[in-house]
Amino acid sequence: EAPTGAIDIDRAGRRFYTRLMTDPEIRHVLDFWFQPGTMDQPTIDSRMDRWFTADAVTDAVIRTEFGPLVDRASKGELESWTGTPEGRLALILMLDQFQRSIYRGTSKAFSRDPHALKLCVEGAMSGDYKTLTPFQQAFYFMPLQHAESLKIQARSVKIYEGLVSGVSDTLKATFLTFAQFAELHHDIVESFGRFPHRNKALGRPNTPEEAEYLGAGALPSANRTSCLLEELPCTTTHPAGSPSSAADAFPSAAPTRATCISPIRT
Repeated sequence: EAPTGAIDIDRAGRRFYTRLMTDPEIRHVLDFWFQPGTMDQPTIDSRMDRWFTADAVTDAVIRTEFGPLVDRASKGELESWTGTPEGRLALILMLDQFQRSIYRGTSKAFSRDPHALKLCVEGAMSGDYKTLTPFQQAFYFMPLQHAESLKIQARSVKIYEGLVSGVSDTLKATFLTFAQFAELHHDIVESFGRFPHRNKALGRPNTPEEAEYLGAGALPSANRTSCLLEELPCTTTHPAGSPSSAADAFPSAAPTRATCISPIRT
């Protein structure tokens, strides 16, 4: 039965932390990103603002607490974490989210996107994501939203639409926001073949169309959406295999699941 309020959501969170593997580094990453506790709507709204709004203080905390660990993950020294869904999720978070906070505004912010996408693809193929809760899946699949591949973006839209259908009414609005983000990323890649907002950091010249788009104040006025579009997408490099094969590895929609817990910021 789907949870109908904060008590059920909190109970689901306690179940997750009971089964979470005891590796202290994985636990540290997930405790920071998916903070346990009761999740009512004001709490969810506060978390969404934290996840999707650039903040120098949060960036500094991530840089201090996780910088060396992210560096190890970037070098491939933590691949053993992929042995559990939670460990793979922790790797994706570090390479896809923490990397952006640590190196915000530079090309290095996007340099581990291919690695994060590869982890996401492999996890989708193995099906290990199926044991994760909706909020966990939202970040597990976030590398799809960052890919400069229209086929992967199309798959991303379907997956996030699937997540909406799998949550309780309490969480519908929140997951509709995730789905809207996926649609926005898709539409930008459909229009330009890439994310123009990254051109400056990546040293890519703007096309005339991109220059017009950026000069016209292309981002929506909402701060949360603006931050997401400016900071989340990625480079054009993909892991081994073509973008098409990567997209084909994903399910047409994320599995429905009634329970969820609290997460963090992008």
